[in-house]
Amino acid sequence: MKKQAQQILTELRQKFNIPDEKIADKLKVSAMTIYRWRLGKFTPSFAELKLLERILRGYQNASLV
Repeated sequence: MKKQAQQILTELRQKFNIPDEKIADKLKVSAMTIYRWRLGKFTPSFAELKLLERILRGYQNASLV
């Protein structure tokens, strides 16, 4: 699960140029939490990971339009 969170966060940052602060706002966590997840220092809960996946899918779908 840790690697999956890191991959999602890296893709959101690199491919879609989304700052940690914006992701943090959507998840209702701090930007520092997102930073720590991205570095693999902490792991998001299952619910947070599912929300991250939904956010990524939303950006992927929007980029297809």
